[in-house]
Amino acid sequence: MKNYASKDYYKILGLNYDAKPEDIKKAFRRATVKYHPDVNKNGEKIFMEIKEAYEVLIDENERKNYDFIKGYDVLKRQKQQQKKQHTY
Repeated sequence: MKNYASKDYYKILGLNYDAKPEDIKKAFRRATVKYHPDVNKNGEKIFMEIKEAYEVLIDENERKNYDFIKGYDVLKRQKQQQKKQHTY
């Protein structure tokens, strides 16, 4: 299992914790264009973090594990419950 404790993959990609897969893909594309080492000479480290964030968030099982470890699963459940309470 990966060590997720020190990284906020949603923040790295500029996303909210409830981002949809298509949002993750768009954010990844946007970030890789900006920080690709061929374009940004100081972007290699950031580029690798972006790639890692994408790989975790786009994979459903990895994302579930990450969300659980970081506590985002609780936030997602709370948000779903709030939506259910407000719809009649």
